Amino acid sequence: LMGTDPAAVIKGWVTEEAAEIYSFPLLTEKACDMLCDEVEHFQTTGLPARRPNSMNNYGIILNEIGLKEALSVLQSSIAPVARALFPVEGQSLDDHHSF
Repeated sequence: LMGTDPAAVIKGWVTEEAAEIYSFPLLTEKACDMLCDEVEHFQTTGLPARRPNSMNNYGIILNEIGLKEALSVLQSSIAPVARALFPVEGQSLDDHHSF
């Protein structure tokens, strides 16, 4: 829509679940299934996997199993949402620790 503020459009698209906690549709159900399948497949290989933190015995760092590039593309698509919702912090998404 011409003349429409992109930040206003984005804010209308998300749900604020609590103060500064937002949810929005991002991946299709099929994409979620494919991601879960990839993680499950990796876990069957027996290759070592670093856990995200000492309190998470089941998570896996997705960057370290070959998904960093795909998640970087996803991060780029989320950047406008981050900028709209968090004008200061969202200006620069320079890396991700995805698990």
